[in-house]
Amino acid sequence: MDIKKDDIEVKKSDLIASALKGVCGALPLVGSSIAEIISYLIPNQRLDRIASFLKVLESKIDPEEAAKVEARILEEKSIDLMEDGFLQAARALSKERIDYIASLLKNSLTDEDLERIAYKKLLSILAEINDVEVLILKSYSGSIAQQQKFRQKHQQVVTGTVVHLGSSQEEVDKHAIHETYRTNLARLNLLKIRFQQPRRGESAEFDEKTGMMKASGYEITSLGRLLLRSIDQDGNIQ
Repeated sequence: MDIKKDDIEVKKSDLIASALKGVCGALPLVGSSIAEIISYLIPNQRLDRIASFLKVLESKIDPEEAAKVEARILEEKSIDLMEDGFLQAARALSKERIDYIASLLKNSLTDEDLERIAYKKLLSILAEINDVEVLILKSYSGSIAQQQKFRQKHQQVVTGTVVHLGSSQEEVDKHAIHETYRTNLARLNLLKIRFQQPRRGESAEFDEKTGMMKASGYEITSLGRLLLRSIDQDGNIQ
């Protein structure tokens, strides 16, 4: 089928105009102005993101698996998952985010072991973490040597702003926000607290406030590794 690009753009504009007519018709005072702003900026931009997402998704599918993917993509469970993927792709603000979503959907269509309801859950978890948190999660995967190399390369992103007594308010604020990233990953059970192990012959150290063993950092969980695998980032420590 030979469809010209201009024809596609016209059809896309017609769809947008049709959808807006009903919504903005109920706003007699500002409806026309809002319709103009939305139709010019938001829908076109988001449709472009979905178009980019679909191109990335197709590029990830092995031609030898095309027939299997085509059959599975029309199943009800896949349609439901694709719908969620479209919504996330429409809001994606980076190429990396589009790549993560496309990888997850590709794997959901080709993986014979993990059910699509599990991928739906993973997609919802992905929606709850930002791109910085993905990098932080990656920094806990791989070998010790890979982790160190990765953290050195992405030090500013993974470590964040280090504060001291002479730090400015801006630096303190940035540090406060960065601290929430690991907390969020732990909340989602992607990271877990690693406690200090006492040396031989020594007693364990406990925090006076909580009465618990002192923490020595975080480590990645099985769910964290599964999420990285689902977006093709496990083992991709660069």
